[in-house]
Amino acid sequence: MGGDTKLRYQGIGYMCEARVLFDALINSDLIDDLILGSIMIDGYTKLGDSDEAVQVYELITGIGISPSVVKFSSLIYGFCKARKLDDAKKWVDTICAHGLIPSVRKYTTLMDAYGEEGKIQAVLSF
Repeated sequence: MGGDTKLRYQGIGYMCEARVLFDALINSDLIDDLILGSIMIDGYTKLGDSDEAVQVYELITGIGISPSVVKFSSLIYGFCKARKLDDAKKWVDTICAHGLIPSVRKYTTLMDAYGEEGKIQAVLSF
């Protein structure tokens, strides 16, 4: 079974097992693309664990894998879901710092979260 298949365990709630496999792949220098990291980040954000998602992001970018808009989407969603809106906004800003262009969806996710918190004035500053 390939690493990407094993990591799909996260989709059915096996994040601990997926993380062990992911870490083993990282430690063996077998990860050279962003797909596996994106799967892990997405799994953690869907479980509401944005801190672990950030840890995976830092781990994969630390080994030289370039960030992508997809990874940022999951992080922004995770922080919005956790009502950590300032952190979500920082990730939108980080997209720009990496020379990437945030999509309308990223702003919509952020704006929805701010609106649900009653922070309409903050939305106007985007």
